[in-house]
Amino acid sequence: MLIDNITRATMQVLNDEGLINFRVGRIISNANCSSKSFYQAYEDKSDLLLCLWVRTAVSNQLATIEQHQQQLNDLSCLLLPFVMTLYRSSEYPIAMHAISTSINASIWSSVDSGKSDKVRARINFFWRWVRHYAERLQQHGQLQCSEQQLHLLCDKLSYLLRGFIWVNGSQLVDAQHRLNKPQIFMDLMASELLPLGISQAQLEHAAIIASNYALHSQQRQRHISCQQCQQLTEMCKQRQLP
Repeated sequence: MLIDNITRATMQVLNDEGLINFRVGRIISNANCSSKSFYQAYEDKSDLLLCLWVRTAVSNQLATIEQHQQQLNDLSCLLLPFVMTLYRSSEYPIAMHAISTSINASIWSSVDSGKSDKVRARINFFWRWVRHYAERLQQHGQLQCSEQQLHLLCDKLSYLLRGFIWVNGSQLVDAQHRLNKPQIFMDLMASELLPLGISQAQLEHAAIIASNYALHSQQRQRHISCQQCQQLTEMCKQRQLP
């Protein structure tokens, strides 16, 4: 309960105050906890940011998806991590931007290697998931592309997602210069997938399945203890995708 309250309070304070100006005192007040309880859970602001990213990472949900989820075909599985991220980014755009910006190897070089390892495991599992299902679509003839084109597709999707989070949360780009609605991101994804053999009907159907699953998954999010966090780190490293 304490960690849940601090997580929600931190996301809201980051969204209101940004990365540089956010105050631990306001988080403590909003979470209705004592300073002692806060600093028993987190060493400092840096530790809070890193743990916040780890606890809210989309990879936590991806790593626990059962392989027998029949409603998730390969195309909906490819879309799922992006749709999950869009939901999270739309709910807390500035906070997601702040957290994503702060999660960088050069910034966290002095952080305990065990903690940065949790971030690395989740980032790499996210993109391993994307690559895996893109390859399955290629192997089954749904994506008609060469190995080089497949690699380029995954790179493009990575750049699109990072760009969306940055523009959606920066608040520095004037509205007339940005297209930051989730539907725009999905349209851009479609512009990459449709020329490779995916039909508009297939894409729309898969997007509905992924959206329904992501929304349901988000509604049943639960507190992740430190022990469960470590278990999820190992799952992200070792999980064999079907």
